[in-house]
Amino acid sequence: MKKSLLFFSLFLTVAAIAFFNNVEIANTHASGSGIAGLSGSPSDGGNCTSCHGSRVQATPTPWITSNVPVTGYVPGTTYTITAKAASTASGHNSNFGFEVSPQNAAGNVVGTLANIATTGAGSTQISSGEWVTHTKYSYTGTDSNKWSFKWTAPNPGVGAVNFYGSFNCGSGDNSGSAQIYDDSVHIIQSSIPPPACNHYYATLPYTTSFENQWLYDSCTSSDQRQPDTYWKSSIGGTTPDGDDYWHRNDYTGTDWTSPTSGAFTPAAQNGTYCARFHNAPPPAASTGALDLYVNLSSSGTKTISFYVIHNEAYVSPFAFVVELSTDGGKTFSNLYTLPSSQFATWTKETCTTTSTSATAIIRFQCTDKGNIDVGLDNLSITGSPTGIDELATSESLDIYPNPTDGTILNGRFAETSDKDLDVHIYDMMGREVFTKEVRVESGNFSLAFPNGQLKPGMYLFMGISGETRFTKTIIVK
Repeated sequence: MKKSLLFFSLFLTVAAIAFFNNVEIANTHASGSGIAGLSGSPSDGGNCTSCHGSRVQATPTPWITSNVPVTGYVPGTTYTITAKAASTASGHNSNFGFEVSPQNAAGNVVGTLANIATTGAGSTQISSGEWVTHTKYSYTGTDSNKWSFKWTAPNPGVGAVNFYGSFNCGSGDNSGSAQIYDDSVHIIQSSIPPPACNHYYATLPYTTSFENQWLYDSCTSSDQRQPDTYWKSSIGGTTPDGDDYWHRNDYTGTDWTSPTSGAFTPAAQNGTYCARFHNAPPPAASTGALDLYVNLSSSGTKTISFYVIHNEAYVSPFAFVVELSTDGGKTFSNLYTLPSSQFATWTKETCTTTSTSATAIIRFQCTDKGNIDVGLDNLSITGSPTGIDELATSESLDIYPNPTDGTILNGRFAETSDKDLDVHIYDMMGREVFTKEVRVESGNFSLAFPNGQLKPGMYLFMGISGETRFTKTIIVK
């Protein structure tokens, strides 16, 4: 008798645990997130019926939509994917859940998923980088609910992608009962071929903050190694781990192992992204070069300025150099060598060249060994339209006092009209040290230079109004 009572008591305990566990599972998945691996794909082998024992129905209309063009996705491009669940049936129209996964024919997850929002209506969360689901903030709605997330298309050669999704329409009563729907959408890879392996030359002035999505190298079509069409990664892959190519700092491709290792802060000098040379963790010691093809044919001095960061005091074998080629990359000469191995914060560096090659290559080359990567940001290449000694002065413009103590300059035109004037001041190396737009009223204007912006020396003053340029040489004592 005691054994029977003991068995019966144990049975009730197990049943109670199972009951409350099932209630908790139903509640968690309705108001938390779906279980990873239940998108309804053939590879996953399961969907929302795993917890909600209803039969699966096909969605009445496509519930997975995107802004991928009908011609197919372009590798490396980021798209917005939207999942929408809808039901007006009583008891199935107040709580909604979903799970979506992009997979190829072999059942492998392809591309990269990213949240647009992680809290509030429409927020999503990503599990293991392979499945995207609703959150505890985004499961309620009236008759429908909608979620959006980002998907970055995979490398070339992957082919077609299927987005599989399983949807749950319920009432939030902690029961397993729900309407379950499965949907899938087939997205092809664009048949438009990648650009030919050509070299395009940037014109001056050229600037880049590396913020845009990087392009696949048109010579290899394998990795995103081009900030834009004017760049090439000419050196990389010189160590067994391959962590020696320049990419945008958020890159997670296969030619970077442990892509989060060696990250520096802040991630950019200004904005969100930068160019990053990834060579961590040690003991790797390798070289990567990023080449900019640029037309330097205009006369005068060209100024190359950029910001760099490397917060680690490793002297050897660290090196960061800027080099120039004027013969199509056959030979390079040194323009600048970073004076130190450690830059704890983003630091501006500047170098110049007087080259007039129309097919020049400026190379940013780094060799590193250490725990912290190297960052390059906000590159600018500018040139004065001609050498300072070649510029004629303008008789219609008077600048005074000249010489000046470097705190104030006044200007007076022979004509007494009003106009806007773009002012540019260059030092004797052709580097722009000051720029500002001023308003000329009755032929007069004034400029102030706080904080000692103009050091003692000789400068070129250039004012541009419409198609007319006014130039003067000024001396600061």
